[in-house]
Amino acid sequence: MSDLGAVAANPGLPRDSTSWGGEAVLVGLKDCAWERSGDALIVMLDRREVVHLVDRDGSAELLLSVLRDRPQSPEDLLDVLAARGVEVDAEQLAAGLHVLDQAGLVEDATGLGLEDPQSDARHFSNLAFFGQFSDLNRSRASFVRRIRRAHVVQLGVGGGGSAIVQCLAGMGVGSLTLVDRDDVEPPPSRASSSTGTPTSDAPRSTGRPSGSASTTRRSRSVPSTAGSPSPMTWTGSSTGRTS
Repeated sequence: MSDLGAVAANPGLPRDSTSWGGEAVLVGLKDCAWERSGDALIVMLDRREVVHLVDRDGSAELLLSVLRDRPQSPEDLLDVLAARGVEVDAEQLAAGLHVLDQAGLVEDATGLGLEDPQSDARHFSNLAFFGQFSDLNRSRASFVRRIRRAHVVQLGVGGGGSAIVQCLAGMGVGSLTLVDRDDVEPPPSRASSSTGTPTSDAPRSTGRPSGSASTTRRSRSVPSTAGSPSPMTWTGSSTGRTS
C-alpha cells in the first residue's frame, strides 16, 4: 500500500469526497516548494510555517508534482497516479487530498478567477489575498463574490469615515449606505478639510450633505460600487432613529 493509502487507514479522516460539499472540484496546488528529508517531505507554503508529510515511497511527492503541473479533477488524478505506478482507490485519494487541504496546500482551482477578464483585473489583489484562506470547499472567487454581494452601512463620513468609504469601495463592496447629518464646510485652508475632502473637491462639495459629497468622490474613483447617501439622526439605541 502506498503512503496515500496508509493515510486513508487513519479512522479520523473522511472517507469520501463529500467533505467538499459533494460538488465537482478541480484540485489545484498553491504556490509552494518542498524538499525531501529522509522519509518525509518538508513543504513550505508560507515562510512562517512548514508542513512535514510522511512519504516513504515517494507517492506524496508524486501527487504534489502532478498537481504542480496543472490542476486535476480527483477522477483524473486516479488515472495519472495509476499510470505512474501508484495504485489507490477514490476513498484513499480523498483522504490524502484531505490531508493536503487541512495543511492549506490545495484549493478549488475552478474559482481562481471571476470568469471575466475585467473583473479579474479589478479584483486581482483581493483574489491573491484570499488565496491564503481558500481550500477545496471555498475558492478565492467565492470570497470576492461575497464581498460584491455585501451591503455595508457606514455611520459618519467625516475625515476618518470618508477614508473608510474609499477602502470599502476599493475592496469591491457591492453596496454602501452612507449615514451623516453634517454638511460639508469650506476648508479652513488649502492644506486640510474638516471632512477629509481634497481641496480640489471643496468648491463642488460645499453646502452639500457629507454623505452625498463622499458618494460623489467614491463614485469617481470606483464606479462599480453602488452608494446611497442617507442623512439621519441616530438616537440612544441602534434600532431607535429618526429621519
